Amino acid sequence: MRPYSFITWCFTVFIFTSLAQGQEIKSEFPETKKTTESNTESTEKIVVTASRTSENLSDIPLTVQVIDKEELRQFSALSKDLGFVLEKLVPGISANTNSLSNFSQNIRGRKALVLINGIPQYENRQISRQLSTISLNEIERVEIVSGASSIYGAGATGGLINVITKSQGESSLGGSTRIGLSASTNASASDSLTSELNQNLSGQMGSFGYGLKLGAQQRGLFYSGAGEQIAPEPAQVSRDDTKSFNGQIQISYDIDNSQNINLVHNQFYEEQETNFTNERGTSEAIPGLQLEDQALSQRRQSLIAYNNEDFFGQELNVQVFERYRKYRFFPFILEQPFFLINQSTSESQIFGSKVIGTSSLNDNLEISYGFDLEREQGRQQAVNYDPGSFVQSGGLQFSNPTEAFDYGPDVLTERSALFSQLRGTYGNFSFRAGARVEWVDQKIERFTPLLENVLAQNWGQILGMVQGMAAANQIPPHVLAMIPQSYAPSAIENQNVSFNETSYNLGALYKINKHHQIFTNYSEGYELADTSRLLRDFIGSNSQITRLGAFLPLNTDPKTLNDFQIGAIKVRNTEVGYRNSFRNLSSQLVTYFNTSDKLYQFNDDFTVSLLDQDQRNYGFEASLQYLFPSQLALGSSYSKTWGEFKDQGDWRRLTSVETNPEKWTAFVGKGFGNFYSRLQYVRIFDYDSTGTGSGQTAIEGYETTDLSLSYISSVGLFSLGVTNLFNEDYKTVFHQWAESVYGPSSGISANGRRYSFVYEFRY
Repeated sequence: MRPYSFITWCFTVFIFTSLAQGQEIKSEFPETKKTTESNTESTEKIVVTASRTSENLSDIPLTVQVIDKEELRQFSALSKDLGFVLEKLVPGISANTNSLSNFSQNIRGRKALVLINGIPQYENRQISRQLSTISLNEIERVEIVSGASSIYGAGATGGLINVITKSQGESSLGGSTRIGLSASTNASASDSLTSELNQNLSGQMGSFGYGLKLGAQQRGLFYSGAGEQIAPEPAQVSRDDTKSFNGQIQISYDIDNSQNINLVHNQFYEEQETNFTNERGTSEAIPGLQLEDQALSQRRQSLIAYNNEDFFGQELNVQVFERYRKYRFFPFILEQPFFLINQSTSESQIFGSKVIGTSSLNDNLEISYGFDLEREQGRQQAVNYDPGSFVQSGGLQFSNPTEAFDYGPDVLTERSALFSQLRGTYGNFSFRAGARVEWVDQKIERFTPLLENVLAQNWGQILGMVQGMAAANQIPPHVLAMIPQSYAPSAIENQNVSFNETSYNLGALYKINKHHQIFTNYSEGYELADTSRLLRDFIGSNSQITRLGAFLPLNTDPKTLNDFQIGAIKVRNTEVGYRNSFRNLSSQLVTYFNTSDKLYQFNDDFTVSLLDQDQRNYGFEASLQYLFPSQLALGSSYSKTWGEFKDQGDWRRLTSVETNPEKWTAFVGKGFGNFYSRLQYVRIFDYDSTGTGSGQTAIEGYETTDLSLSYISSVGLFSLGVTNLFNEDYKTVFHQWAESVYGPSSGISANGRRYSFVYEFRY
């Protein structure tokens, strides 16, 4: 990190604000309306995520933040990645990964459950691409609830991120056309050019409403702050040289004044089409890649929602949905204990329904209750590539793929749940209490574990290696005699797992006055063990692997299903907070503590274990924002999390992806005339967990500054964005960690400075 970057940033802010003094925003500018309202009495924000029903933000005893469409628009010229926006705006969310994956982008050191229109994007095979597979162009607002929650089921051990897509307009016909270009300042524009095109149409005809949103984006090459081309990252996939398409269609019908039905279908597709890969053993980009099936992300969701505000005196909401996703990885190269190149593809399809009723018991009490049903079929398979042609080509050619084989078992997961939430208000005091019980049944289909397939496909190579060791007297003759001349892979027969989990929440809020509130909340959340990933490393009692431990540097001990501890991982969270919104000032201060008794561990041999170890995360978040009469906005946030696990009675620091490195953000926004600008600063602090376990490393902190400018004219909206304004050369938290776990090829740099230009015309 350059020591003078922050000084430079402060000087930039000083010049930036000085030039803007004395200007006045016109009323047609969107940010003006919001700012003007805050000068008197701010409009109350309505939140649906916290309890699955509409509530005033000031009545919720939780840490909740709403990012509206105007804030999203300010960032749309900088990035299309929602993870990028969340890093800048939400104190408790950790650093953006700068890749296709949002693995490690946690809330308070725990996993976040992403929802799209209230539908959880959660599967048993937990592959983290939810934040990158929805376009900012489709989003109306994002609601973030920090802290463990079970209101939507499994997955929200750190909190909830509910992405609410845009609905149709109220006019008979309206729409917008949006085009955008961006390029790196560290390379030729043609190499790094990214282009986008989005088209929106919507309208209302009597009781019918409709909306159509289409978008396409083509990304070029990425370059670091040092001017070096960034290679594709093989572990969790990067987004350079990709083409993506997204779309949403919505139809609504108002049955009468109290009933309506909505049909929403959205879809996303992205595939990498690059000629580059990384030089073996490094993160340096080299041309000449020969790979037919490159990294891919595909997602769709169809939703039918029925709402009735007067169903026998109560409100009724019913959702029926289907969703599907397919994620393909870049080939993964393993050179020890034998050479292996595999590429996996994971698929999941889910059908489900959600029913919730809300009823007023009296003037002070309201109850919500309902049930959820889900049925998921998950599969992950892989192919191996020829290592000979790979080596001879210098790591460029991936050819002669094998037939697809199991990369973990196919798992059918059926989940059903009952839940209830009671809310009460008595004067300035309000409370909520709730419970949820969920039953989980998993059918694990017959499969051949990964290591069994690998040994069978490479047995000739392995046998030759062992014979060479015997000839060199590195192993005794009786060990060689134990080695079979051919290898017969051992399959694991069908298995069934059933368990249930009950969780509770209790919170209270006191309004000191209409501007100031204090609150406290206890809540429980849980995630399901990643059954398919854990069982990928299954070794049965009748497996020949158990005879190979003398010469293979692998854990060859036989296991049973019980050894994997398949079940729910519960997190208990307690928080205490204060928030205020008074005239032009808003602020929030929250402290929290969460615990669990299980911990995932990445092992040196790339297996994953679920251990009976206590984990705790605790810390605080603070944010402050002030709007000056001159329409100047200043804001800042700070978050600090301590993450620890218990090892043989001692508490030791968690890795940087299991907790949140310290983060500080600041921004200045200014409007004058039809012009609006925003300067955004983020600093990620150093984090050191060296020596505390597998994959631990010291994380070097970094800081970035982004600038966005917008101008509204009679012919449309013009936006200019500059990401990484000072061209910092750094690696994200995730890629520093990945380098220590997967090797140097995963230690890629983050993007250097990029300019973006966007034009949007509305009609």
